[in-house]
Amino acid sequence: RIRITDQISGAPVRLLNELEFVGDELLANVWFKDQVARINVNAGVVVGWYDLRGLPYKKRDREEVLNGLAYCSNDNTLYVTGKKWSKIFKFQLPQ
Repeated sequence: RIRITDQISGAPVRLLNELEFVGDELLANVWFKDQVARINVNAGVVVGWYDLRGLPYKKRDREEVLNGLAYCSNDNTLYVTGKKWSKIFKFQLPQ
């Protein structure tokens, strides 16, 4: 079992789902939240967040949650989708 904590608050980060390596970081969405944690895998801490609450997608029910991450190293982009979503969103990540 691995414990991940938020570097700022020191609080444990639970319900991590859908993991994707991006360089030296591990990205993980938080189940039932529109947030993606940026995790330093060596220290086991969240060093930042991607807040995706503003995505232009209307959820029809509680089960339609953020649930898909894919990283493309060719152009440093992150693809995001969700359970039962009909769209995929593309984000240019900072260098």
